[in-house]
Amino acid sequence: MTSAFPSGIHCRILLLVLLLLAGCAGKHPRTVPLDGDEQARILAGFSAFAQRDCPLSLDADITLEMRLLGKTEKSAGILQYQGPSSFRYAMVDPLGRSMFIMATDGYTFTMVYNRDAKAVTGSTASRFWHDYVPSGVSAADMLLLLAGRSPENLRLMEVFGNQEGSGFWLYGVGAEGIRHEILFEHESSLVRRHIIKNGDDAVLFDVVYNEFSEDDPFCPRPRVMQVEGKNITGTILLRVDQVYSGQPIPAQNFRVIPPPHFLVQEVD
Repeated sequence: MTSAFPSGIHCRILLLVLLLLAGCAGKHPRTVPLDGDEQARILAGFSAFAQRDCPLSLDADITLEMRLLGKTEKSAGILQYQGPSSFRYAMVDPLGRSMFIMATDGYTFTMVYNRDAKAVTGSTASRFWHDYVPSGVSAADMLLLLAGRSPENLRLMEVFGNQEGSGFWLYGVGAEGIRHEILFEHESSLVRRHIIKNGDDAVLFDVVYNEFSEDDPFCPRPRVMQVEGKNITGTILLRVDQVYSGQPIPAQNFRVIPPPHFLVQEVD
């Protein structure tokens, strides 16, 4: 599908937070086997972690860094999400003006390019959307990935030790055969890395969680995430700079209506 709409760094950055990517992912896990008792202990710990009632909501200033061939591009932005599947990202200029906005309620989406007076709208079931977000990975899964939580409908299959350091690798299957490899730190109940693969063993997303907030020890939130994968060239680093209200975000924040004079393209 051809389009006159912008498609460069805006779409690539958008996808992180939709979560994006094309390039080489990080090193594949190196594991060691565990005995039955140890596997049961780790599975019980992860189950308790997954069942925690943690708020799936964020309103924050962020910085996105795109690293490619020794060069780094930085972009300031505002990230908001509200469970189960609402998400909004705005790229802003130094004066705080939105240059690009992407919002979804999990069913429909809108991308607005303010400098070009153009917008794209459509369904999250559309081919356009799935050019970026693979089938089997829902908007709700994206929010859980950003929050460092366990994906929905995950069936754990195997548990291994981590040959290269602390933590344990949990292998499981989600919707539509999507495979998950999760590095779980049992003692602190944190996910340190989350790899999502399709049925062809291609890495769709490879997220490393480097830092966590300390305001809520029961529900720590990632502050720095490194993202690689299948649809981005290079590496994206997401830093949460400042978190605002912890209150639920109104639904209207995730509905963006372009100004009447904008050229709007509806995609399928």
